[in-house]
Amino acid sequence: MTEYHHIFLALPDIYRDAGPFALKELASKKEGRRNLLVLPAAFDKIMREHQGGRVTINEIEKKSRPGSPHLLNKREAEKYIQKNPELNESVLTIRYSDSLDIAFQRGSSIDEITDHKVEEIFTRIGKRWTINEKNKPKLVTSDPSMHLRFRAMGLVTELPGFLTPKSDTVHEGLILGNEKIQSELHQNGGKISVEDASEILERERGLYPNQFIYFRGQTKEYAVVLGNIVRNKSGSRILQMDNLELRLLKPEEYSKKLKIGQQYHEGLLGIKPRDMEQYLALQYGVLNPDIELFFICGGQGSGKTILSYPGAIELILRYNEKQNKKRGLHESQESFYKQVLITKPTDIIGGRSRELGFLPGSLYEKMLPHLAPFEDAHNKTTLTNHLDFEDMFRHGKRNSRYGPRRGFNGKIENIAELPEGHAITFENTGYIRGRSISDTIIIVDEAQNLSPYEIKTIIERTGEHTKLILLGDPLQVDRGTIERNGLTWAMAHYLQQPYSGGIYLPHNYRSQMSDDARELFAFSDGS
Repeated sequence: MTEYHHIFLALPDIYRDAGPFALKELASKKEGRRNLLVLPAAFDKIMREHQGGRVTINEIEKKSRPGSPHLLNKREAEKYIQKNPELNESVLTIRYSDSLDIAFQRGSSIDEITDHKVEEIFTRIGKRWTINEKNKPKLVTSDPSMHLRFRAMGLVTELPGFLTPKSDTVHEGLILGNEKIQSELHQNGGKISVEDASEILERERGLYPNQFIYFRGQTKEYAVVLGNIVRNKSGSRILQMDNLELRLLKPEEYSKKLKIGQQYHEGLLGIKPRDMEQYLALQYGVLNPDIELFFICGGQGSGKTILSYPGAIELILRYNEKQNKKRGLHESQESFYKQVLITKPTDIIGGRSRELGFLPGSLYEKMLPHLAPFEDAHNKTTLTNHLDFEDMFRHGKRNSRYGPRRGFNGKIENIAELPEGHAITFENTGYIRGRSISDTIIIVDEAQNLSPYEIKTIIERTGEHTKLILLGDPLQVDRGTIERNGLTWAMAHYLQQPYSGGIYLPHNYRSQMSDDARELFAFSDGS
């Protein structure tokens, strides 16, 4: 009989959040070892609903057909069952991959999976299959209440590490340095190798591209990890970053002037960075053409929206040929990107979760309550001197689903123009699947309220020449937990990539009341 390294019973929330990715993660990571996933038939509905266009259930079914080499020989198991008549039930054991078997059990409907049923399944698991003597069958779920319930029954439970990164992940983009590394930087012309920096900081995971370090003292200093970017032959993809170094920011950067190409700006469309963290977010994230995925985290009033909105609009404005050359654009480019796409969870807009429903009015009128932070940001910029927020959605030359054409083709700040089409579009997260989005800046607002699988789906939709900016605050999560949500999951998996970066904005620029409210324990139940 096969001896498994681990045996798992994964509850439905795992499939909802991870989709088919769950099967890959539950497989053994140890060479030559195999795990077993017990899959009650009651869970197949969940897997069908959340397979994300993949054919997970179809694959399992094909591998279970008579004569399939993936269908494991039942003779040994049948002999074992004859000695234990209570185990005589329909079970298919399938070799899903070299490191994972799936035992598909005939079972009840999902509504009938009770504590007693789960306990019964675990009893049968212990009698039917052999497991490494150091391990016990484990129930895998992200739901804290399930852990309490089943541990009280004497069962072993486990958090899914692939869905539950550490809560401090959001602070990994900007970390605290020490006096020793600061001294080394000053003694070596403002830069040292990443290997030396990691050793001084005693970081097992090391430092990664585009990561920031700050140093406390009378004058707060900052450093950033940079190197030589290596692209593919066509130049469309960043493959890696070589010769990584930790470099102190230049003295002139502390003026917080923003550089685009050869030009310096006091601010963007009237918005200036209020602190160095905001400067880093704009200069090294939003405005950096080599950053394709950037995370801006922070509490209320920290500046997530007021930075991302004018930064994104600046990059879609069209300037004349002379200005574009100074901005670092190629001759064939009119602007850095063609449009901005905003998306966010829209659970309360009407209809079922994640759907727009049948509320009356145009698409823009339905979206407006959810776009209020961006409308506020628009009204704080100099754009409001020229056109209303609503005009940013309207097409420049024709009527569209957002209403009549905007009727405005004039200059912005007398030197720039909006794109001929839509400057901004909005998409419900539920409708992004199946699309391929190119030449666009995508802003995902309230990313902490999306599941890891929803974030993964959005990232998969990005085509060439697309920048993705994720905004959020895990302390304001309405779905999931501080650790288990789409924002922290994405940061845990992407921050180390050479095309990615992130920062946590520490200051609240609203009132003292707003700041104090953050310390109060009153949380949404997600309803």
